[in-house]
Amino acid sequence: MIYFIIFITLTTYIYIIYLNLSKKYLLSILLIFLVLFLFFTTSSIQDIDQYRNILVKHEDIRNKILKIRQNIPNLEKKLSINPNNYEGWVMLAKSYSLIEGYRKSVIAYEQAISINPNEKETWLNYISVLTLLSEKNNQEKIQIAFSKLIELDNGKNINFYLDKLDFAIRVNKSQVAISTIRDIIKHPDVIDKKKYEKVLNHILQQTNN
Repeated sequence: MIYFIIFITLTTYIYIIYLNLSKKYLLSILLIFLVLFLFFTTSSIQDIDQYRNILVKHEDIRNKILKIRQNIPNLEKKLSINPNNYEGWVMLAKSYSLIEGYRKSVIAYEQAISINPNEKETWLNYISVLTLLSEKNNQEKIQIAFSKLIELDNGKNINFYLDKLDFAIRVNKSQVAISTIRDIIKHPDVIDKKKYEKVLNHILQQTNN
């Protein structure tokens, strides 16, 4: 925006000067304006609008986080009165997740799952929060959650298998990785099966040594 304003101002001013001055003076003034234009466009002045927008966005995020923090006690009070409110537990879990209260988020997701264990999105979010809390310490819970997620999906989404495989490799669970790769090889959406067969053979050799 600032570039456009500077350009219009310079163009108008130069045109007025052109009508009233000789070419000799005009050339000198043009050089001065060129130096000024380069200064403004290469300085940090043009970033002011960008900085202002970033600050506004950060302020908006801070306000939203503050509202979430303020809303949590009310939500917990409602859940103490109606502990079978599935949507309420999911909302509480998401709220704690957004303010990095991962331990309490896990507890809230587990409450929600105990009420309704058939929502794939809830299992996905549960896995994410368990991973953020401590993937190493929550290996068994994450493994169970992946199995439940794939079961609910009837094995259709190949990405769930791939995510499970990534998890198994990260935490060095060779048997989980082997069984998951075998499922991936059998999946109808996988075209390059040889790639996974090579990975499977490599893991099998590692485990046999």
